[in-house]
Amino acid sequence: MLQVFFNLEAIRYTLYTGEPIYGGIMRLKPGPRFWAAFYGVLGFFQLGWPALAGSAAATLLGAWMGRMPGAPDQSTQAWVTTGLIVAVVLILSFGGTIERMLEYFAWTMLGVVFLFLVVVNVAFVPLSHWAQTFVGFFSFTGLPQPIDWGLIGALAATAGSGGLGNLTVTNWIRDKGFGMGSKVGAIPSAVGGHQIQLSHVGVVFPA
Repeated sequence: MLQVFFNLEAIRYTLYTGEPIYGGIMRLKPGPRFWAAFYGVLGFFQLGWPALAGSAAATLLGAWMGRMPGAPDQSTQAWVTTGLIVAVVLILSFGGTIERMLEYFAWTMLGVVFLFLVVVNVAFVPLSHWAQTFVGFFSFTGLPQPIDWGLIGALAATAGSGGLGNLTVTNWIRDKGFGMGSKVGAIPSAVGGHQIQLSHVGVVFPA
């Protein structure tokens, strides 16, 4: 719930100033050098560390080989991980603006995942399981025993990591041109990008 209010206030800041919330954070004490290093380290370990790409590579290899990859497959998984990272960089290099290309792939991913889930559930899940799942939303019988504290810890870590990742929605607000973002500009693609002047600071209506 706190993240909801925090994200809403960050979005309001961007709507008013046209700059992502990180611009405002950099002006806080003890200064931009501290906050740049602080968020740079957090961002690297949350988003820059290739764990997500490695997990995706494991999924692709598992689907290809018909089993989960193990120790003998580490080299292959590392190459697939590297390929996925390079593919993402290449994809975001086109499309006019990074925001537009991200939207294209987000909508495509949403459609594919939703269609896949609908088809699989309708085709393979018995109606009795549908009923049990529906009832489960309205019943609570306590925590399962024994408690998997590793799983609980992973849940807590994932929930907490949303703060930094969710704040990047303010970049999307600016690049989309909402509010004063229309006066600031957007981040163009590296290849074939529009000639867009991106201001490093925001702008507000005169008082």
